[in-house]
Order: sequence, then structure tokens, then C-alpha cells
Amino acid sequence: MRATVAQAGGAYDRRTLPRAFRRVGRLVRSPSVDADRADPPGVRGVGHRVSFRIAGRYLEACNCEAICPCRRVNGVSTGRSTHGICFGALSWRVDDGRANDVDLSGSGAVMTFGYDDDEPRSPWTLVLHVDGPDELADILLGRLGGDHVGSLPWVRKPTASIDVQRARIEFGNGEVRVGESVRLRATTPFETDAAVSCIVPGHDRPGVELVNDEVHVRDARFSFDLRGTCAFTRDFDYSG
Repeated sequence: MRATVAQAGGAYDRRTLPRAFRRVGRLVRSPSVDADRADPPGVRGVGHRVSFRIAGRYLEACNCEAICPCRRVNGVSTGRSTHGICFGALSWRVDDGRANDVDLSGSGAVMTFGYDDDEPRSPWTLVLHVDGPDELADILLGRLGGDHVGSLPWVRKPTASIDVQRARIEFGNGEVRVGESVRLRATTPFETDAAVSCIVPGHDRPGVELVNDEVHVRDARFSFDLRGTCAFTRDFDYSG
């Protein structure tokens, strides 16, 4: 299947960056590694430590060709993104979750993102749409610690920009929608006999590489459409 990758107003070109990459302001570090944070990861306020666990279903798609170069294939890492610039959407449907006494079951989040492999340390620009308590955003941005969460690329790398927005998120079978801002649908498995894993849910076991049916994003930072590029799904389980 030939991929169709487009941004609003014209075809995708490596020289014509999506709107998200026209950045203003200074580079900032991810919340979990910011030396200027008053509280270390996992701590809120004076001595108030937050423990958490969230588990559910993860679905993502980006502009890379399947199998996405970010994956491990039969346990072997591949390489840089297909086009040198990566942008897409990641989603988490939380079926069971808690942060201290805050119930996170039934919540969810969608992250739109972009980065350039050729920028030093490939800083991420991201928008996190959250349907649920603030603690879910804190977990996914690395503010509450957690060994696996700390390994996620937007947590361990610098970030150019982070926007957190409250939203109503609808999850279906192989699809997710954030109002008119984000639509992600991926239901077609990519044909391979290889074991494929992704860092976001974890490399501890494989998931399912997919070819996306549609990705449509029009939010505060991003404007792009994808079809026929890579996608991935698997269950996830984060704790800290």
C-alpha cells in the first residue's frame, strides 16, 4: 500500500515543515529532568509523594512508513524516522487507574507531537489532550516519576513546547476522536511475521503494527493529515 502523507494546503515535503515546527521561544527541558523543578518526579508539595498505576489500550500513528523505524523488530532497533521529521498522534485509553486516592479509570489522553531528527537531541513539540483528572497529564508528562515513563522520548529528551488541553475524547475499536481537532483510525494490520514492539507501551513484549486508515489533526500547534502510514497498538501498564 502506497502511503499518502499530506499537510493542510498541500503535499508533504521535507523542506516544508508542519506548522508545529515554526517555534517561538526558548527550548525547555522535559518536566521529569528539569533541574529547576521545585519537586522531584513523584513528589507533589512538601513531602507529598504520589504513587500511581494506569493500564489500558494504546494506539498511535505517525508519518513514517510501516514498520516504523522507532520500533524494535525481533528485538533489534532500526533507525531514524523515515522522512527525518516525525509527527503524529498517540493515544491512551485508561481502563483501570489510580493516583493515590484519585480514580483515573475511564479517563484518556491523546498527544499530538512533532520533532526533527536533525535538531540537537530532537526536542519534542507536543499537545496533550486530556479527558480526566490532572493527574493523568502529570503521569504522561513524567511529573510523577515511574521507571518506564521516565524512558519515554518526550520525557527523557528536551521539549520545545508543551500544551495541555482539556477535551472530550471518544474511543472506539481501533479509533479515537477529540472533537473536530483529532481523528485517528487504524484497523489494518501490516503484514509481517516479525515480532514488533514499541517503546511507548514497552519493549517487554510485541504488539500489532498497523497501517492507518486516517489521521486528521487540527489543534493549537498542528495541522496535518495522514493516510496509509504506520500505526501501532498494544495494551499498556504504567506505574510509579
